[in-house]
Amino acid sequence: AVVLLPLIAVFGVGLTDITYTAVFGAITVGLTARLLALLDETGLAPLSVARRGLLTISVAFGSVVLILSPVGKLWFTAQLIGWGCVLLAAIVALGRTDRWGYLLCGLALGCALATRNALVFNGIWLAYYLLRPSGWHRSSRRAC
Repeated sequence: AVVLLPLIAVFGVGLTDITYTAVFGAITVGLTARLLALLDETGLAPLSVARRGLLTISVAFGSVVLILSPVGKLWFTAQLIGWGCVLLAAIVALGRTDRWGYLLCGLALGCALATRNALVFNGIWLAYYLLRPSGWHRSSRRAC
């Protein structure tokens, strides 16, 4: 409901659930593409541009995102927002390893947790990645 308040304020109560659920679905596909690019840049999952594109298309048209996006039910919208928050947390954790990275990653995971309790387990790897000894990931990238 908190995410939808500004949309209702701008577009009024006539805004249909299907519209903003489809927009959230599209945003999650874009966040997936950005996460795959960051995984390639950091060396955690080296992928060519073609493979990243194929994975992004698979998420868009071959996953639950395609099923949830055009329906517009509350549960489906919350699922997409939660998934988007998890993606955003991973993007922040990979892109920013400073203090702001910790704060923004925790905030994104907190928002994901507000949609689905089980999404808290997504924070395990992110906490490990952010709290690892500095330089650990650089030495392991050379060995790969």
